[in-house]
Amino acid sequence: MVIESVLMASAILKQVSDTIGAVNEGKASIETAMGLLADFGAGLNEFQKSKSSGFTKLSNGDVLKLSMIRRSQERYEHELRTLLLAMDSTLLQQYDAAIAENKRRHQEQQRYMARKKKQREQLMKQVFVGLTTLLVGGGVAVGLIALIIKAFG
Repeated sequence: MVIESVLMASAILKQVSDTIGAVNEGKASIETAMGLLADFGAGLNEFQKSKSSGFTKLSNGDVLKLSMIRRSQERYEHELRTLLLAMDSTLLQQYDAAIAENKRRHQEQQRYMARKKKQREQLMKQVFVGLTTLLVGGGVAVGLIALIIKAFG
């Protein structure tokens, strides 16, 4: 599965590269290149999220390929920024604002997930303390009842 994902990412990067080349030659629109780059970035982020949430260990070769793909994506983003700067600076500003908003939302989501994890851990501790108290109290109550029955029975 990892190899297939890496190969698919490589194919998408090739398509993005070809599209950026076509934009440079004036044969394609900037929106096409941005759309492909956004789709690739979303797919790569999804893959990395599933990779980090899963327990599968990646081989060194897969890690190297992912690093190379990430570097290629950064290079293509740089080329896109350069192209947008030359062609349409307002679109570049909108792109930068969207990227900043996406990063802010991601950080907010990470803080929310950390807070929820901490709350979940605290709840588990409270449940453990409650169950322990119930068991100890129940044992003491059963012992007292047994003593009372033995004494008066």
